[in-house]
Amino acid sequence: MDELRKQLQEITQQYQDAYTKYILTKERVSRNRQKLDETSIELDLNEDKLNKRVVTMYKSNETLLFLSLLLDLTSFDEFLSNLTFMKKVSDSDVNLLNTTKDLKDKIKVTQLKLEKQKALQQKSLNEAKKNQNDMKRNLNAQHMLARLISKDIVKLRQRATNIDGLELSIVFPVNGPNSYINDWGFPRSGGRKHRGNDIFAAMGTPVVATTNGVISKTSPIEKGLGGITVWLYGEDDVAYYYAHLQKIEDGIVVGKRVKAGDVLGYVGNSGNARSTPPHLHFQINPGDDKPINPYPYLVAADPYKSQDEKASEREKNQDSDKN
Repeated sequence: MDELRKQLQEITQQYQDAYTKYILTKERVSRNRQKLDETSIELDLNEDKLNKRVVTMYKSNETLLFLSLLLDLTSFDEFLSNLTFMKKVSDSDVNLLNTTKDLKDKIKVTQLKLEKQKALQQKSLNEAKKNQNDMKRNLNAQHMLARLISKDIVKLRQRATNIDGLELSIVFPVNGPNSYINDWGFPRSGGRKHRGNDIFAAMGTPVVATTNGVISKTSPIEKGLGGITVWLYGEDDVAYYYAHLQKIEDGIVVGKRVKAGDVLGYVGNSGNARSTPPHLHFQINPGDDKPINPYPYLVAADPYKSQDEKASEREKNQDSDKN
């Protein structure tokens, strides 16, 4: 089990790295595609102007016109005046030609950049899919091994932790083999930042109440980014958010009082998580206010981690906060 958990931790890190690359390149592809569209429209307008100018010059036979202007001159001042006029016409044509050429060069550069970014996007997507399959196989193996050894291989219990003056005593929210990293603040689609931690687990793994409290809100059917969701308002005056559930446990409705460890629902990939491995998006909102990073509290409450592992995770977290 320990070996499988170590492997799963590495796979989770690789998946999150690949998924982050995919999101970032997807955003870059979108921006460059928009830039290409805008430049193409500008080029069309310039080429249209250029075509009209050529037609005008052909129809009016401007070379002969300029020559006749020179032949009809009666003074040097007239010559200078006509020369200035012809220069302005000439400069305008040259500028139009140069602008058109620059736009074509710009489109060529953007197209090359776009192709490279699309290739990188596909590569990172393929890596994420491979990691997703590896994750599923590992979790299935852990579940099989757990059933062979004992149904009660791990007991969930509340563990108190004080981070930056906020002390919480919580139960780990996923009751079964799982994996997670400190993905707080990771980039998400549309320029958003991740405001929670994703806990990856097999589809249908029970999700439990982290503390005693009351159900303050639920979305039993898929809607919005979170899909099927539950909000638990704890007796500790902290709101806990569970998102991307497969389904909500029967009887879990608004106003229902629950105890720490009660099943609230099951791990899924509803909402905007349809293309990702099944996971619980877990969020902590002190005083029902802005979310904070739940990672240190999860590490402290994690029944699968040894004390040495927890100490190591705390050190890593402190280092990352300093950086």
